[in-house]
Amino acid sequence: LHQPAATASSFSKSSPMMISVVDCGSGATRAVSFSHQAGSQGQAETLSAQKSSWRGEPLARALCNEQQTGNLIGLLEEKLPAGLVLVGATAGVRDAVKRGDLLQAQLEDFASQLQDRLGCRASFSLLSGEAEARAEWASTVHTFKMKTAHAAASQEWPIELAGMLSGGGMSCQLAVCGEGGIDDPDCFSFDHRVLAPGGLAERAAAGTLTATELNEGLRSMEEVMVDCMAGLPRRLRGTFALVEWVALFIASDPTERDKYMALGYEQRLSRQQIIQALDRHLQSLRPDAHDGTPVARPNVQPLVYGTIIRALFQEIFDDNADFICLKGVSWATGHYLLSRHMLA
Repeated sequence: LHQPAATASSFSKSSPMMISVVDCGSGATRAVSFSHQAGSQGQAETLSAQKSSWRGEPLARALCNEQQTGNLIGLLEEKLPAGLVLVGATAGVRDAVKRGDLLQAQLEDFASQLQDRLGCRASFSLLSGEAEARAEWASTVHTFKMKTAHAAASQEWPIELAGMLSGGGMSCQLAVCGEGGIDDPDCFSFDHRVLAPGGLAERAAAGTLTATELNEGLRSMEEVMVDCMAGLPRRLRGTFALVEWVALFIASDPTERDKYMALGYEQRLSRQQIIQALDRHLQSLRPDAHDGTPVARPNVQPLVYGTIIRALFQEIFDDNADFICLKGVSWATGHYLLSRHMLA
C-alpha cells in the first residue's frame, strides 16, 4: 500500500522544507522531522533530524479500534510541524496483515483518514521487507560517509562497506553490495518475530513463561532460523555495518533493564570475536532451572535476540568478514533520503 507523497513542484532539493517521517513501529508510533541545507563552495550539505518527544499507539493496535485510530491521527495532526509527512509502517504491521489481524481495507481507510485530516502533504506506505532494507542501507551509507570524513587518518576505519545487517523488533534486514555496488545492493529481509504477540518476550513480561517453555522455545527458534536463512547468501566477506537493534545489542553498554554486550561502536570487530562474545553472553542469560520456574523478564528478550544474531553470524558470514557498529542509522532516515531524491 503506497500513496504518492507529493509532486515534484512542491519540493526542491535545495529547499530547507521540513519532512517528517512517522515510524509506525512494533512498540510505538513516533516521528523524526528532517531538514537539510545544500552546501556551498565545496561544503557538504547539512542534515538536521529532530526526534519526537511524544509516543503514540503502535499502528497495528490503534487500527483495531476506531477511537484509537482517530486518537493516533489526531496526535499526528497536533504534533507534526508544517511540511511533508511520510507515514510508514514496517515489519510489525506486515506481520499483523500476514496473521489476518489487520485487513488491507483497514490500512486503506487509515490512509484516507490521514489525508482527510492532514491534507495532501501526508501519505502512508507499508514498506516491504526489501524496501525497509533499502531505506536502512541509504541511511547506513549516509552515516558511513559522514563518519569517514572525520576518520580519514584512522587505520581502523574501513575504506568501504560490503553491506549491512540490521534488525528490529520483528525482522532482520541484510544488504550486500554485489555487481550494483553501493548504489544498488542485493537486499533481503526475514521475520524473526521477537516481539510478536504471544511470543517468548511477551509471555516473560507477563510472568507466565517457565524455564522449560523458554528452553523449548529457543530450540524451536533455532529450527525456524534454518528456514529463515535458506534464501540468504553465504560466506559473505568484507566489512559489514551493524545497525539498529543489532548494533545496539552488540555495542551498547548494559543497563539493569537492557542486557547489552558492550563491544563498542565504530570499532572493527571480527566474526570470531562477536561469536565468542555472544556465546559468553547467552550463557550468562540462560536460566539455571529447567522446570516450571518463571524466568527473569529482563533476560528473555536479549536471550532470544542473541540466539537469532548468533545464527546469522555463524551461517552467512565468512570467517574473514569483519564488522563495525554504527549509531544513528534508521529506516526513517533512509526513507527521507530516498524520498527527497525522488521528489527533487
